[in-house]
Amino acid sequence: MKQGGQTSNFKFITEDESMYFVKSWDEGTYNPHSLLFQEAMLDLDIPLKVNKIISKDNDKREATFKFIKEEPWNFDISKAQIVGESMAKIHNWAATSNKVKSLKIPEKKNLYNNMDGWLKLDMGEIGDGLHELKITHRMYRESMFNTLKSEGIKLGINENQPKIATHRDFKKHNILSDGKDLYLIDFDFTATEYVSLEIMAFLTDSIVKRNNSVDLFFGKNEKERAQVILAFLIEYKKHSKLDIKWDSVLYDYLFYLISNTFPYYIKGLKKEDVKAMANWRTIMAKYLFDNREKLIKLLTI
Repeated sequence: MKQGGQTSNFKFITEDESMYFVKSWDEGTYNPHSLLFQEAMLDLDIPLKVNKIISKDNDKREATFKFIKEEPWNFDISKAQIVGESMAKIHNWAATSNKVKSLKIPEKKNLYNNMDGWLKLDMGEIGDGLHELKITHRMYRESMFNTLKSEGIKLGINENQPKIATHRDFKKHNILSDGKDLYLIDFDFTATEYVSLEIMAFLTDSIVKRNNSVDLFFGKNEKERAQVILAFLIEYKKHSKLDIKWDSVLYDYLFYLISNTFPYYIKGLKKEDVKAMANWRTIMAKYLFDNREKLIKLLTI
């Protein structure tokens, strides 16, 4: 098995001339609700496909999935419309489906309205490779937090946002193409949470420049990426039946990025991976903070 992402290991197997993708988890990262949520979603009538689960073994904490022969795909306006419609319909379904309610998917109860997590985080020791970065990121995010507070922005997530079962990692890297269809994969973080976080997480991941190779597939420049997320938003709003408070969607996710100490609390990650993920989240927070006025205008169209 090879390590796959933050929570699992994986391998490819061939049976009867067909290839499958097998994932396994350790006891601390296994989320059986993620597989139940993914299975329940398979019958949804949406343009975005959901990767099929072939079998699962809760005792072994292992599941076998349909293998998707991945092809490069461009996140253009037509793809954004597919994702926007699909996400809206998934959220409508998750909010109203008795089948989803019967799964009793646990709620994420993290508080995202203060800096307590940073104050309680083990900052390590000087020279350990992460101490200085933790200090820098805490101070940088605390500065943003205090600025928003001084501007009279209500701190934390708007508790009037719908709270539903969500994928919680609904981003471009978890959407694969086989050259014909797009597939949503990797439900490992499934939980009940504020829907605004999932929407803004996807938008932020789609508009903030990461690196040249990724940007070639997901929008060559900021203007092009802005047009793509506008197409996503229009389609999402056209199909959504939820009472989303769009004027606070950006601040919901920004406070989440500022106050959450991910990935510093995850054990077992390589230092270079921790640094990369921590830096990326700080970059996202800075982008939302610096562009908050024009992004809120976009969100409230």
